[in-house]
Amino acid sequence: MNKLKLMCLMLCAIPGIGLAQNYILWNGGVGADERELAPSEGTRLVFFVESGSFLAGVEVTVKDMQGNELVNTLSNGPWLILDLPEGKYQVNAQINENNAQGGLINVDNSNQEFAYKFSEEN
Repeated sequence: MNKLKLMCLMLCAIPGIGLAQNYILWNGGVGADERELAPSEGTRLVFFVESGSFLAGVEVTVKDMQGNELVNTLSNGPWLILDLPEGKYQVNAQINENNAQGGLINVDNSNQEFAYKFSEEN
C-alpha cells in the first residue's frame, strides 16, 4: 500500500476527520471537439431538449440511498461523467423549478449512460 493511501485510511479512521470524495470525472461537452476529450469510463449523464439539441447549465444533484448528497453541481456542458461505486442513486437534474428530470439510477461496473430530456419551454 502506498503512503498516500495509508495516510488517507489513517485520517478517515479519526472521528470528525475525513476526506471528501469527488465523484465528478468530467463536466463539459460543448462541441464535438470537447466531447472527444471526455473519458470513456464512468457513468455519463446527458442533458438535452426535446428537439435533440444538447443542453448546458443544468443543476444536478446525486444522492445515495441514505440521502447523502454526493454531487451538487452546475453542468458546464451536456455531459456530466461521474465515478460512482456500484449501487442505486437518486438523480435530480433541473434547468429551473418548473423543468426538472430525475429518478433512480442503478449503477453497475459497466460504462453507462443516462439521458435527461427537458421541454423546450423554460
